[in-house]
Amino acid sequence: MKPRITIKEIAKQADVSIGTVDRVLHDRGRVSPETKERVLRIAKEGNYSSNVYARNLKLNKTYHLAVILPEKNSYWVKHRQGVEKAVAEYDFLQVDMHAYSLAVESQTEIEGIIQEVVAAKPDGIVLAPIFLNENSPAVERLKKSQIPVILVDSKIPLPNCLSYIGQDAFQSGRMSGGLLHEGYSENYDLYVITFQMADLYNKTIAARIEGLENYFEEVNNSPQVIKINMEQEAMGYSELIERMLTRKKPVRVFVPNSRSYFLATEMNEVKQELKLRMVGYDLIEENKMYLEDGTINYLIHQQPKQQGFKAIQALHQHLLLNMEVEQQQFLPLDIITKENLMYCEH
Repeated sequence: MKPRITIKEIAKQADVSIGTVDRVLHDRGRVSPETKERVLRIAKEGNYSSNVYARNLKLNKTYHLAVILPEKNSYWVKHRQGVEKAVAEYDFLQVDMHAYSLAVESQTEIEGIIQEVVAAKPDGIVLAPIFLNENSPAVERLKKSQIPVILVDSKIPLPNCLSYIGQDAFQSGRMSGGLLHEGYSENYDLYVITFQMADLYNKTIAARIEGLENYFEEVNNSPQVIKINMEQEAMGYSELIERMLTRKKPVRVFVPNSRSYFLATEMNEVKQELKLRMVGYDLIEENKMYLEDGTINYLIHQQPKQQGFKAIQALHQHLLLNMEVEQQQFLPLDIITKENLMYCEH
């Protein structure tokens, strides 16, 4: 049998005091969540049966989690990778994945998925509530279930929400306004472009646009914000570009989701003529290509893989370690340019 690690060795490997190790192993006193997890991991790897792990091993209890995310596009697949990484790292967890489409009619689909998940009585739920609001039947069902929920990417009022993990959408919109207005020397046209009807019901997108508008309310001689939803207005890209060229002003574009590349593909040839500056979101492969060639100037990196990982980590802390979890875990508003792209974790 592998020799059991000593408390002194655990303390050395975790770079903490013996007293801290003792508090963690006997579940008493105040220790930061990161330190507690590190100590317990080292103890487990070293064959030291801490109270927490011994209890779960004795009970042989597996915690069942449900993860409800949009379909696997280039952005949301990263959340799943983070979830899978966390599940591989933490014990006693079994995860069922559920996906819904990003079409405007997906509201009914989400309702059905949540009804099915709640009926299965999982120990915890990870949810991206993109099209949900506090009055929807699905949210009422979640409230009544009292199942602990981790929200990722988007926030909704939910009493049993254990934690929100993601960015401050409003503040990211304000920051985008600053990036677009930086170095202002002549009047320009400012466009906010969304693509599908479903984007009009997306609360995160709405909060980003609200933040952008809030920034420009504080700017002297601020431009008019021209909002265009391509599907709603039945507008093609050639028509949009012609409209921009006709006005003969520099163009600033804010794309408040991961689809900047839709525009960049069409605007690549006229970016110099338009004096284009574009801000978008997410380090998906399609966006990175246009960031590198200068059609997109800035991408705001939301760290979706971290969102997925931290969501499972939070449920692990709550269910297995009986730890308090931060109610809001805001991720940094990372600004990515072609100059620092190579150093970013994608």
